[in-house]
This record gives sequence, structure tokens and C-alpha cells, in this order.
Amino acid sequence: MTALKKYPLLKFIIFTVIVNILCWGSFTLYDWAVDECNIVDGRKYNVADSVIIWAILILSGVLPVAVYFRLEKSFDSHKRNSILNSVCQIIIWIAVSLAFIIPICNAVDYNRWIVYQNKHSDFIDLNGLEYFIFPLFYAGAFIVLMPLVKLVRLIVRKVRNKT
Repeated sequence: MTALKKYPLLKFIIFTVIVNILCWGSFTLYDWAVDECNIVDGRKYNVADSVIIWAILILSGVLPVAVYFRLEKSFDSHKRNSILNSVCQIIIWIAVSLAFIIPICNAVDYNRWIVYQNKHSDFIDLNGLEYFIFPLFYAGAFIVLMPLVKLVRLIVRKVRNKT
């Protein structure tokens, strides 16, 4: 545990791995439940399923940012510049996310993922496309929202200090 206190970026790497596992796990579980189990009495896919999957996509992007800001002080190194620390965290987020995205999307593309993607044609098959869109929400949202929230917080603090 002393290594985690000594190296806050190590704690952030662990946080990033856990968040990636939870995001991909919840997304895959929902996809499996819809595609394989027909979760609601064997009915066909409908608009409610689309709303649920969009909610999962949006929440998977927003929740990691919310949890990050709740735990932010434990990830910050007081020896470094805050901007440099944020840049390091974004680079770590991208690297760890890519370590999950590339093999999972490759497995989905070649139908080796744990949720089988039914082929509908030999030419262009869009089944499994959600696995390629999902990273844009959960990884992209963190990359965009984290610096944006920090910038807004900095502006608010400067305005408060002037008055």
C-alpha cells in the first residue's frame, strides 16, 4: 500500500483498469442478454432496448468522470504541475483503454468474442458494430470531460477569488 501512496499515477492506472473492466463487462453483459437470452420473454428488439443501450453508452462515459473527480485528490501528485499531471492521466487513460479496445474489437470482428455475433451477409455485416462505437463514448467522454471540468472549475475559482 505504500507504493500507492508514493506513486499516485500507479493508483490512477489501477483505477483505469478497473473502470475499463466494469465498462466493458456491463456493456458485454447487456449485449449478451439482448442478443443471446432475449431478456424480456423472447420478444423482438424494440425501441426500449435502444433507449437502454444509449443510456448504458452515456452512463459509461459520464460515470468514470464522476468517480474520477470524487477520487481526484488521491490521483494528484503534489510534486508536479497540475497540467502535466492531467496530461499524464489522459495518456494513461488512452493507453489502458486501447489495451482493452484493440483485442476486444478484433475478437468481435472475427467472431471470437464471448458474445457471438450472428452474420447476416458475407459482404457487409453491421452486427457487432456497437462494440466499435462503445469506446467512443466511454474512452472519448473521459478524454473530453476531464479537462473540460477542470477548466470550468479553474475559471469558477478565479472568479470567486476576484470578488
